[in-house]
Amino acid sequence: MPPSDRRTDHHFELATRTGIGEPQVSRHLKRLRDFGLVSSRREGRMVFHRLHAELLLNLGAEVLTTIMR
Repeated sequence: MPPSDRRTDHHFELATRTGIGEPQVSRHLKRLRDFGLVSSRREGRMVFHRLHAELLLNLGAEVLTTIMR
């Protein structure tokens, strides 16, 4: 599934799709939030997460450019 700035998911959905346990997904999401690559919003007891795909793609392009030098 391609990344999208419009798609939001609950960490349970991410764990189910990836086969990774919920605690691991939560830890990874925290790290991604710390780097500004994911934002989160709360709706009641649910927290939804959104990937900032453009930032991630730009970061990937910078890494590849550096590697290819």
